Amino acid sequence: MDLLDRFEEIFPDAEIAYLCGDREFIGQEWLTYLLLTPTIPFRLRIKSNHQIHDGRRKLKASVILPICKRSVRNFVGKALGLGRSVYVSALRLEDGELLIVISATKPRDAITDYARRWGIETLFGIFKTRGFCLESTHFQDSQRLSRLLALMSLALCWAVKQVNGCQPAVLSR
Repeated sequence: MDLLDRFEEIFPDAEIAYLCGDREFIGQEWLTYLLLTPTIPFRLRIKSNHQIHDGRRKLKASVILPICKRSVRNFVGKALGLGRSVYVSALRLEDGELLIVISATKPRDAITDYARRWGIETLFGIFKTRGFCLESTHFQDSQRLSRLLALMSLALCWAVKQVNGCQPAVLSR
């Protein structure tokens, strides 16, 4: 919330298309903040055992949203999630896991929008365990961590450019 407030101070005219977040970034206080006027559009993943109120009773999201394999299902109308009124969309993934996304607006593209965040998951994986091992630094100082992230970002961009920009060498006699 502080980060978004700072962003709004620095870029007061910026329009946020939508904010994505994984299952760890969910909570009543967070949803309340996002739903304040003006509402910040969001696509937040929730756990399949999360309780949703369908107007009659509270049930696990996985029970309310029976999904056909590999097809998107939108919950008709609004459901109460974490004490707030939200739209719910779901998709059964190839591995059988249920992907459930809540949004403040009609969910027509909520799953597709949420899927766009997987590139950042790859980046986090590279930074955390597959290469840069950021977590093993145990940095506590925010300025040092910020500098390290900037340096790692530059290094990653350079590495990607090198891999994508390299042409195979052709040997001629």
